[in-house]
Amino acid sequence: MIDLIIGLPIWFQISFLVVLLVVVVFVIIQMINKGYNFVFGKALIKLNGKNECNSNVHSNCKHVKDVFILLDEVIDILDKKMEYKFFGCLKKQMNLVDDKAVIIESLLFKIYIDLIKSKNVVNPVDSELFQTYKLIVSVI
Repeated sequence: MIDLIIGLPIWFQISFLVVLLVVVVFVIIQMINKGYNFVFGKALIKLNGKNECNSNVHSNCKHVKDVFILLDEVIDILDKKMEYKFFGCLKKQMNLVDDKAVIIESLLFKIYIDLIKSKNVVNPVDSELFQTYKLIVSVI
């Protein structure tokens, strides 16, 4: 392998050496960052990564569970509150629809009576056509 590299031009030998050094340095840096243990017989060489100390002071506190229980209860309360707001908004919309439906129904009655009058019916409210229309609307 070395004879093959020696037989190549000098610019290629230099570039090969630079690439090899960059790869070795990169591997060493990654081993230091990630942490790696070398074991040579009885000797142990540790390349520790980042110190993973517990930065949360309250992690060993006996009241940590209480905080999570309280957070769960707060989330439940907020869910209920949003649900009540949603149902309140839905109720307002349904009341608005009911009001508009009454207005539309009265306009349709007026238009139907005008159509019956256009057929020269003497008393359009007492006519059989209007009674049938009222029956259909009451069923719907």
